[in-house]
Amino acid sequence: MNELENINVDKLYNDVADLIEKAKIQVVSHINTEFVILNWNIGNRIKNELLNNKKPEYGKKVIKNLSKRLIEKYGRGYSYSNLYRMLQINEDFEDFQKFATLSQKLSWSHFVEIVKMDTDVKRKFYATMCMNENWSVRTLKERVDSALFERTNKNSK
Repeated sequence: MNELENINVDKLYNDVADLIEKAKIQVVSHINTEFVILNWNIGNRIKNELLNNKKPEYGKKVIKNLSKRLIEKYGRGYSYSNLYRMLQINEDFEDFQKFATLSQKLSWSHFVEIVKMDTDVKRKFYATMCMNENWSVRTLKERVDSALFERTNKNSK
């Protein structure tokens, strides 16, 4: 019997395909983490610039001008509203180490939804639930719409 005939091609194919799929998942996860951290860093840089001048009009003008230039070079992902969200997320998640840990599990879309919440406690609750339960953004929205935080908070009192 030929040595090549002893190799189970189907098993080999499945093993190699599994390796490829696992690597693809790791690459996507790494890219997502880097993207989320980039956006946090952009928000941090904007915040530091705006701290130098306390006039709200100045901040709006700076973000609008920055957005216009970034869109020209990098595309519409750097709109005024997106840059403002980056700033908000940086302010709501000031501790970089905690944010970096969350960014390994949550997408930018998760953070965009979480930053809309009206209290820090609520934001932390949903961020933790997303991370621990591996919620999709759709699941997060459903849980927010069903007032999970309010029901949980009410039951814990």
